[in-house]
Amino acid sequence: KDISASLFSSQGKLISKSNQPEFVEGKILSKSHNDLTEELYITYEGDILEFGSDLKFIRVKGLKNKIRGSSNQIDLENDSITEYIFYSGDRSQTVILRNDFDHPVVLDVHVNSPQPFSVKYSKDKPDLISINSNKEYYLFEYRENPYYYYRYPFYAGIYFVLFGFFSIIFHFQHKRIQKGYETERRLNELQMLTIRNQMNPHFTFNAINSISSVIYKEDKKAAYNFFTRFSDLIRYTLKNAEKIAVPLSEEIEFVTNYLELEMFRYKDRFEYNISVDGILEQDIEVPRMIIQTFAENAVKHGLSHLDKGGLLKIQISQQDHKLKLLIEDNGIGCDAAGKMDIHGTGKGMTIIEKIFDLYHKLKGKKITYTVTDLKDENNQPMGTKVIVELEV
Repeated sequence: KDISASLFSSQGKLISKSNQPEFVEGKILSKSHNDLTEELYITYEGDILEFGSDLKFIRVKGLKNKIRGSSNQIDLENDSITEYIFYSGDRSQTVILRNDFDHPVVLDVHVNSPQPFSVKYSKDKPDLISINSNKEYYLFEYRENPYYYYRYPFYAGIYFVLFGFFSIIFHFQHKRIQKGYETERRLNELQMLTIRNQMNPHFTFNAINSISSVIYKEDKKAAYNFFTRFSDLIRYTLKNAEKIAVPLSEEIEFVTNYLELEMFRYKDRFEYNISVDGILEQDIEVPRMIIQTFAENAVKHGLSHLDKGGLLKIQISQQDHKLKLLIEDNGIGCDAAGKMDIHGTGKGMTIIEKIFDLYHKLKGKKITYTVTDLKDENNQPMGTKVIVELEV
């Protein structure tokens, strides 16, 4: 059957009528204002529904089904404005709403008496609410939270802190990724540079010519020995092209093969000696070309200009937590070599410094080296000494 809701004036005159059968089980509330106007509300299934004078639905104050009708209207703040008190369905909770039905206060107090509330007003202090629950009494302070509106800047502060925190994380993550790309790019660049420097065209052509000369003289044993060492150099260079560090034993083997070839090319103008501290483990990792670069410079810039009697000494030792390399020759010295036209890539020291720098960033181990021109008592050049120190 049709059920309608009707609004009458205090004189009993019908103001408006509306079919609202779904709201008939709710309880009606009215709220008065200082201008004597009233607003009409109805509670239904935990919500507060507002209607205009034409009984048209306006809005909902949702309370998540915690209330069941209106029980009390009490002025809790002594400001001539009543607050609304509702109960949950089983009366295990009490809900207090302000006059605008906002800011609900939920109390977990079971109420079963008809008038359980009493209020004690205190000047300059929060008002006290006494609630009678069975044989127990509860006392609550009811006051406006002075920090309520600070929650907005607080939430904004939390947002900016989190935003800044994640921005910093993303920033450093981006830098780490970029650093990885840059390291990979530099490794690729060094691969090409080291291959070119270790097997530079001038050295390669001279080595091939030397092999041809030996073959022409039909010295098969010397040719085989020379060719074997040359192939070892090529194999080592290609095998370790992608590495920034190699075992010390492999670096020594490469340098040995290189010096044997250079001795053969320069017709025994010099000799070499490599000594390794007996307690030093040769599987320790060192930057690639750490010995070969300085040994090559000693031959190319110093010893190759001598007629005879050249000597290259390479000493490898460990002192405390440092690997120490001594490369010393008795050639013409750096100053004299700088005035001559020396064949080569001209980038050996630049490459080794890049390797040292990248090795330090990847391994965290610092490398230092010094180059000293040796002079006799008459200030005449008598060779060059290089000292390299590597943290291990």
